[in-house]
Amino acid sequence: FSKPALMSDSQLVVVQLDVKYLMPAMLDDTLRISVELKELKKASFWLKQQVYRETDLLIDGNVRLAALDKLSKKLVPLPKDIHECLSKASRNNKLWDRLWNRTWYTLQSSHPKK
Repeated sequence: FSKPALMSDSQLVVVQLDVKYLMPAMLDDTLRISVELKELKKASFWLKQQVYRETDLLIDGNVRLAALDKLSKKLVPLPKDIHECLSKASRNNKLWDRLWNRTWYTLQSSHPKK
């Protein structure tokens, strides 16, 4: 299977995470996930992520991802194509929405109802 966080000589890893769980999601809720690029640096980037049920904000978080060398585990610059893609997508709202922002059903029970 595909491992999109793995690149040829480096990999993307979460290096910092700040999440506020404001309300629970329930079985069969339709959730909308919002992702916004907040900051793009040479070797890392910050994403603001939010989860909504209709207009209710359930989760509000910020995540910092960085590129690390696969062998040494040291910080390295983001691959040029990834940096360019993030930069371009963040300037084009329609492209960003197509890449990141989604609505889907979640937490669906697989147990038969009694």
